Amino acid sequence: MSPCRPPAAKVESGAVNRIGEADVSWPIKRFLIGLLLLAGAYLLFFGGSENKELGSKKVTLEIETPQGLLRGSSVFDLTHSHAPWWYPSAVTGAFGIRGEAPYVDLGGGRYVFMLLQDDYGLSKTIQQYLIREREAGSKNSRYGDTPILVTFDNIEDATSVREVDRNVPSRTLGPGYGPVSMTLEDTRARATQGTLAKKFPALHAALTATPPPQPRAKYPWEVEREKKAREASGDTSPLPAPQKSKSARPNVPRISWGAFAQPMQ
Repeated sequence: MSPCRPPAAKVESGAVNRIGEADVSWPIKRFLIGLLLLAGAYLLFFGGSENKELGSKKVTLEIETPQGLLRGSSVFDLTHSHAPWWYPSAVTGAFGIRGEAPYVDLGGGRYVFMLLQDDYGLSKTIQQYLIREREAGSKNSRYGDTPILVTFDNIEDATSVREVDRNVPSRTLGPGYGPVSMTLEDTRARATQGTLAKKFPALHAALTATPPPQPRAKYPWEVEREKKAREASGDTSPLPAPQKSKSARPNVPRISWGAFAQPMQ
């Protein structure tokens, strides 16, 4: 008599199909979940941000010289970036500009530049004038005051920079140089970009150079060890003073290339 065996479990074909479907669909579900998470992260950090162009202005610098009235112009775009919706309510966005510093060619390798910004914050910036023009709805304006003006004794040497007295230019430029003024007018032209770097390559190279790294200061135990080693060798002379590395931009603390061009090229 054969032993009793429990009846074999009957597996319906539908159950097999459902298990197979679950095995196949799970990777697809994981992919969809990951895609949704990525989309949510993108909207969280970038959603709502917007960079809007508010118009262009032609800015002209004028200087009375012994040769007559000389001018130099540059075009600026005023922009405004709106803060994303997730920023605090107090943060509403920021203004910005694109363009380059207008300059006047005085002849003989002499130039006067009207900088975009003053690192000491003592003068109004071009951006402040452009914002003021937009708020006032002005199409054409003339100003007797200007942002900071500079000149170079040698345009090939960035360290020869000097600030021009805007009230009495003759103090800096010499006899015969009179009032300085600035005009702003609406234009459809695009912002001036890249011309200064091509016109004044030595100036561009000097003001964009990366300063060399400063030497690391020695730890006290390193100094003491060096002192003992010198004493053991019979050298009683004092330790040499630490050498400071020379800056790639000596004597140019006030300006950077960002004062000549925005965005920086």
